[in-house]
Amino acid sequence: MEHFKTAREYSSTNDKDIIATTLIGETGGNVEDAKHVYWVLKNRANKRGTTMIHEALRPKQFSMWNMYTVKKTKTLQDTITFYKNHKNWYQRNWDDMYTLVANPPTIDPTQGATNYYAHKKVLPYWAKVKSWVETVTTNLHTYGKFIK
Repeated sequence: MEHFKTAREYSSTNDKDIIATTLIGETGGNVEDAKHVYWVLKNRANKRGTTMIHEALRPKQFSMWNMYTVKKTKTLQDTITFYKNHKNWYQRNWDDMYTLVANPPTIDPTQGATNYYAHKKVLPYWAKVKSWVETVTTNLHTYGKFIK
């Protein structure tokens, strides 16, 4: 996995920590949206023949990881610790994310989505192309995929 600075750094990190950190960092601990983001990770991994961890740490894909994957100013563990210690989340939020990772939803609520964007932000350039199809909208995000 080329995204990890060293194999040792990755081997010292629990996969569940990476997925749970991705979910809470992208959704703020909202369980319903976290289920959707979980499936976006899974759909991307299935489409690309990789793993959910690989997709979570793919540079410039999940902005909450950019300090690690793009800017290289934080280590993997520093990023996880930053989100674990974030003042906006409580242990209940983390417990919800770990429960979701341990017992993932079996039905894809995104209808095959591989991308999403937050409603509060400017529409991303890739969501303006003709091949982008929205599949589901939640309170926080719009999910969709690209068709050929």
